[in-house]
Amino acid sequence: MSDTVPSEVLARWRSLRGRDAQRFGTGLINDTFRVEGADGQPVVVQRLHPVFSPAIHEDIRAVTEHLRAKGVTTPTLVPADDGAWWVEHPREDGAPGVWRALTFVPDGVTYDRAPSPAVARAAGA
Repeated sequence: MSDTVPSEVLARWRSLRGRDAQRFGTGLINDTFRVEGADGQPVVVQRLHPVFSPAIHEDIRAVTEHLRAKGVTTPTLVPADDGAWWVEHPREDGAPGVWRALTFVPDGVTYDRAPSPAVARAAGA
């Protein structure tokens, strides 16, 4: 588990350079941080769990674009300054690490576990 976002990672997004990252949520699967961008807009920065391939970002882009086209509010990937959808930076143990930035949904709610079958059904719908 990472305690912060390396400055080398934040530097890949102009609006996040030199900004402070605060742990956000429980990080049940990914290390998750909230960063206030230079423009005042919060961004979620995550280091993916090693089980995920960076190629997952192509699926995320396809799913979120489809959801947005249907009128569903969803976080979307924020490309790094070079257009990359993710940033590779070694983990503390030297293993590969993959980071991404996502738009922040201010009224969003996340659950580590669905609190009821009704919530799970609504999410599936």
